[in-house]
Amino acid sequence: MKADWLYLLQGVANRLPVAGALYALVLLLSTYVLYLTLFHPLAKHPGPFVAKLTRPDSVYHAFKGDRHTDFLTLHKKYGSIVRFGPNHISINKAGVLEQINGHKINVRKSSWYSGFFSISIFNAIDHQVHARKKRVTSQAFSDQAIRAMEPHILSAIRD
Repeated sequence: MKADWLYLLQGVANRLPVAGALYALVLLLSTYVLYLTLFHPLAKHPGPFVAKLTRPDSVYHAFKGDRHTDFLTLHKKYGSIVRFGPNHISINKAGVLEQINGHKINVRKSSWYSGFFSISIFNAIDHQVHARKKRVTSQAFSDQAIRAMEPHILSAIRD
């Protein structure tokens, strides 16, 4: 009789680490899901539930080449601001662009822009470098310069 209890206790003791690891994994995943869906800074933005947790759907559409139509479908379903990944949102509203990229806005570009080999006006993270490059190119993109190029642009499009 004593040997049966000993055998039973050994079986429980052998399974305890597995159960503990499984419990820890479930607790960790539950905490991750709760954080991304309720407490993340982007949690207030609508989007597919799975997209709030992971990005394989977005990667699939990028690989398939129809990401633009997927974004259009998402914007039709969820509105002008859509969360399509744990840390990504898509904005389909013209007025918001000025709030993010406008003059004297205190928004800093992410470190993703530092992965380019050269620094241009589009990937300059430092505000002073961006201002210097903008000063050089601003005349080429002024209203007067663009209107002067309009006939050339239209002829290239029509030909």
